Amino acid sequence: MTPNNPFANHYKTITITELLEIIENPDNYQPVAVEAAKKEMQNRSPSETEMADAKEYFILEELQKEKRRAFEMKSKTLAINFVEGINSIHLSLPAIDKQIHIVSAGYALAFIFNFISDIRYFPSFFMDMGRWPLPSILFFEGHLILLLAVFFFWQKTAIGWQLLMFYVMNTLCARIWLTYTMLSVKPYYNFLNQKIFPNPALHTLIFQLLILGGTIYFLCKPDIREIYKIGNKKLRNTIAFSIALTILILLFV
Repeated sequence: MTPNNPFANHYKTITITELLEIIENPDNYQPVAVEAAKKEMQNRSPSETEMADAKEYFILEELQKEKRRAFEMKSKTLAINFVEGINSIHLSLPAIDKQIHIVSAGYALAFIFNFISDIRYFPSFFMDMGRWPLPSILFFEGHLILLLAVFFFWQKTAIGWQLLMFYVMNTLCARIWLTYTMLSVKPYYNFLNQKIFPNPALHTLIFQLLILGGTIYFLCKPDIREIYKIGNKKLRNTIAFSIALTILILLFV
């Protein structure tokens, strides 16, 4: 062994099993490390029983490592197959189905964001619903409508189309009214807003109007309405009902 072997002192503190692992796997260690392990093993002169126990433990450790490697490989294979399966399904879908999935996913995220935001800004609706029953009902109703709309729209049912159209028209009218209020009665709105509600930025409202308008255009496309079996009469009735109900809510609530 080379003089001043840097591993000699450290190997005096490790177990026979650890020494055996180094000796049995020389390719994983530096030559001087393997040399130090062999020298330390000679100095200890372990009995046959100690060597048998060390080898048994070493073999069991190797088996455990092999099982872990096999499990990791199997997990990676399953993950890769799952991702490839999802991609193949997505790629095999017609373009219109992809658009429906994108719209559904987008409004599902909107539901999560809006629900969390409302809980944050309006915890009183949860803490004391008895004092404000109508606002509380409207609060939960809006979230419930969006949740149902997303689910049934994803399922490509007529009720899903109608609920999503109602939600989008209702939200669009409310955002138009809010934008008008901010621009026309800004001093009073700012005073009221700072006292009660979080202050929405004007550019955020404009962005929301564009998204909602784009959604209405998408829902009114003939190929989309054909999938959901929405004729011209049902289209007009849904839009008219949505606008009328929204105006009533804005005027009397």
